[in-house]
Amino acid sequence: MHVLPAPTQAHDDCANCRAAVSAVVAGEADCLTAVRVDAHAAACASCRGALATARAYRRMMRQLGDSTRAPTALRGRVTEILRGVRGSRTP
Repeated sequence: MHVLPAPTQAHDDCANCRAAVSAVVAGEADCLTAVRVDAHAAACASCRGALATARAYRRMMRQLGDSTRAPTALRGRVTEILRGVRGSRTP
């Protein structure tokens, strides 16, 4: 889980925000970090843009993921690897 530290100086706000954007968008950040990023982005046009871009990218990747399958060869290779993993339910 990504935890955004409390900023120590004004220039740290943007650096901390940018460092946490991916975790926030992915839902991997703790609540305090998400609130700090949202609050900073509300007041900072540059970070607001970075957050909006990350969210748009995540939506796009989700849409692609819903309609795109891995190549047959890759799926076969992954299945073969999983067969050798203890506890795997792959037939």
